[in-house]
Order: sequence, then structure tokens, then C-alpha cells
Amino acid sequence: MNQAAQRQLAALAKSSSLKNLDGDLKAALGAVSGAALAVNDRFHEKEEFATEFRKRKRKDIEQGRQPEEGEEQIDVDTNLEELRKKVDGMTQRMDEKMQKLIDAQHEVKGIKDSLVSTVEDAQRFASTQASTQNLRSQRRTRQTVGSDGEEVEEDLDEEEEYPEINPTDPTNATQGAKSMKDAFTTRHDDAKTRYQSHTRAERYAENNDYISFRKLVHDARYPSGEVQLPHARTWFPAGDVPAPGITARPTSTRRHGAAGDEEDGDEEEDDDLAIAREQISTKCPLTLREFEDPITSKKCNHSFERTGILEFIGGNRNAQAQCPVSGCRETLRKSDLEVDRVIVRQIKRIQRARLLEENGDGGFEDDEDGERGNGLTQWNAAVIEDEDDEDAEDVDKVLGSQPAPRIKGEPRSTLDGGLAPPPPQASLQPIDLGESSGEESG
Repeated sequence: MNQAAQRQLAALAKSSSLKNLDGDLKAALGAVSGAALAVNDRFHEKEEFATEFRKRKRKDIEQGRQPEEGEEQIDVDTNLEELRKKVDGMTQRMDEKMQKLIDAQHEVKGIKDSLVSTVEDAQRFASTQASTQNLRSQRRTRQTVGSDGEEVEEDLDEEEEYPEINPTDPTNATQGAKSMKDAFTTRHDDAKTRYQSHTRAERYAENNDYISFRKLVHDARYPSGEVQLPHARTWFPAGDVPAPGITARPTSTRRHGAAGDEEDGDEEEDDDLAIAREQISTKCPLTLREFEDPITSKKCNHSFERTGILEFIGGNRNAQAQCPVSGCRETLRKSDLEVDRVIVRQIKRIQRARLLEENGDGGFEDDEDGERGNGLTQWNAAVIEDEDDEDAEDVDKVLGSQPAPRIKGEPRSTLDGGLAPPPPQASLQPIDLGESSGEESG
């Protein structure tokens, strides 16, 4: 990546658009909290009016007074109950909007952090390329053996044909932009997966804006303090860890899928990751190991490792067996088993989130040879391979597991007689992006 591209990337990381978006989200959080407060304040006023109305009505009956015109037709309790349901529904929707806005804040933060890290990677990448070019320019001579047996140093022919360029060679200038795009995508996806794997209590019950929202709503409902606000840790009760083989789809995923609403599919899938971890096990009940090739029963929705369940069924008479999940009485045949693509995707995402939690930062890490990796190496041996899943990515392809063919520009052995000249390259130098950008937006 050349200097101009580095400066553009740095300007993007400092763009005012992200700052403005963050400010808009903060303002939206305040607006939703204010609306919830106003609605519940108004409802409390109606409750007080209803209480006074009932007192006055009882007093009139005790004193034998006739109700005023129209008062006998007022059913205060029914009206208040209808209003309560309406206010509760509005408050619940605003609660959900608060959670969505908090999620959006974390998304913006993830984008900014990923951009900053990618700028650092671009500088490091350019520095490595510049060092490689300098090294090659210093080695434009080669050793040959003269007729008298002595080694003679001679210059390479400047008109010697340039070697072919391998586009997969990371030292080629054209590879830089793609590498930085991959670096950003990897970092952003990792941050997003880590956040989505958190429980709702971890996401919201410790967020100051959400805590303020809940306190405001509660104070509007119970201004005299007769009812205490429950502790934040009780707002989102955690589910139990599912037993091996339990792979019931999250309720909201099935609901939206049945409705055929594909527009919000990805968003709902992201929201369901924390729920899925409470409803979907990633271990086979037979092998008690992490799934690698899971298949699911059409009868009971329990999942198993393919080899384990097929051997289990095949080893029984009549090629059928009772489901091995505790408490399940379904009898299974091979024809009852199938690959549930949704379940496979959920299991993969849970496994990926767990790996990210265990390994910490999923970004660029030094590998064993001291080179910078792309963060995907840690998943290579652990993520389920799903050849039928169009959205699954072949990790081996990303990592380039197949050795690249040697190009003419690579150093040859001493038997080859020396070194070939390097290919023409763009001038790449790391630059200081601290103060001299001039493109930083206020």
C-alpha cells in the first residue's frame, strides 16, 4: 500500500462520519429514555385519577348522591387496564429499541477500532515491503567461478528479462490493498462475534444508558418508592447449559423463518447467538466431543456426530435404535437423519465465538516464524467444515495452505548460479500518520 493509500485509510479511521454517528446514537438513547419516562408518567397520572374517581364514587354512594351526567357510564377499571396494556407494550418496544441502539454503539466502536488496527497493519506491511526492496537492490550482483578457479563478482545484466509476477506473493505491491481489506474484515468480524456471544445481562445490565432507562421507567411507575427496582443481575435471567445433543433452534429464529421475513434475517441471527448458546449444545451425546459433522433427527431435533450415530444405529437389530439423548423415546433410523443447515450454522457460530473468547484478540498475531498472521489460523482445526453451506468459508483457501509455486524473483539455490533481478515495484515506504495527514476531519 503506497503513501497516498495509507493516508486515505488513516483519514477514514479519523472520519467525522463515525463520530457523528456515535453522537446520533447517544442522542437517540436519550430520546427513547425521555419518551418512555413521559409515557409512564402520564400513565401514573391516570392511575391517580382513577383512584380518586373510585373514592369519590364510593363516597357519593355512601351519602346517597346521584352520579353526575355521564359518570355512571364510565368504567374506570376497564379503561385503566386497557391503557396499562398499551403502555406496557410501548415500554417493552422502547426497551428493545434501547438494546438495539446499544448494539449499534458497539458496532460503531468495532468499526473504529478495526480501522485503527488496519492502519497500523498497513504501516507494518509497507515497512516490510520497503525492507524487502532494499535487500533485493543490494543483492544485484552474483558470484561466478572464473577460468582460474577464483570467484568473480559481476553485475547482473540490467536488460535481463524481468521475472513473472505471482499475484499471490505478499511482497507484490498489488497485494497490499487486498490484504488490508482482509485484515479489516477479519478484525471486525471477530469483534462482532465476541460481542454477540455475550449474554444479554453482559450487554445491557452493565450499560449506564440502559440502567438509566430502567431506573427512569421504574421511578415514573412508582414515584413514591413503594416498589423497589430489582437488581440489574435479575433483569436478564440466564438459561441452563443444554445437554449434549440438544439442538432446538432459538424461538425467534424459527418465528422469523416461518414468517418468511428475510430482510431482517441476518440481524435476528446475530441477536440469537447468545440465546442459541443457551439452547444448542455443540457436543455429540455419543462421542461427548465437539461436533465436526453433525446431523439432526427429523423426529426429535436432537443432533449427533455423523459417524457416531450411524455406527450406533447400524449396530442394532433392524437398523434402528432409540435416541441416545436422555429422556427421549424416539426410535431412529438412518432415513430419519439429515443435515440441518440452520443448526450447523448456529453450532459453527457458537464454536467460533468460544474460540475467540479463549484466544482473546482474533487479529494479527505473530506466528511461529515471527511473521504476522491474519487471525484465522486459530480456527483452522476447530471450525466445522460444511461443504454444502454456501455461506461457509474454506479456511484452508483463506490461509493458502497449498504452497505457492516458486517465481523467478525468488532466491535460487547456489546450484542455480545466483539470484534473478527483482520485479519492478511501486515505491512503498511507511509514513507517519500522526499529524501530517491534513485530511483529518474535525
